[in-house]
Amino acid sequence: MLLMLLTLPAHAQPAGTPLTALTEAFRQGDAPALQRLTSDRLEIALLGESRLYSPAQAEYVLADFFETYPPRRVEIQHETRTDTGWFAEGSYHYDGSPTPLRLYLRLRKTAEGWHLREVLIDENG
Repeated sequence: MLLMLLTLPAHAQPAGTPLTALTEAFRQGDAPALQRLTSDRLEIALLGESRLYSPAQAEYVLADFFETYPPRRVEIQHETRTDTGWFAEGSYHYDGSPTPLRLYLRLRKTAEGWHLREVLIDENG
């Protein structure tokens, strides 16, 4: 089976895509919106610690992260999409730091649509 990968710069994102909704939720620090975009489990790795969470737990963890690292600007620089997977890489700029964190998002397509499956936020470097 041949998989075609499509890499688009952030400015080429069509309006209304799941990735656009995720990016906006991160920009707003909106943990409930992110929770609504997950399915049954979400893997979250924040600055080295990685765990699998239920949607309700993930909302709490992300809300705590946004409180500690209030978002100032979020940018998606690269994305790759297949029929069933979507991966995005970007920068998470937050109040109080001149250096952004790296942001990685992985989505999975199911019969119900696209769902956030993994969030990784780590230091640049």
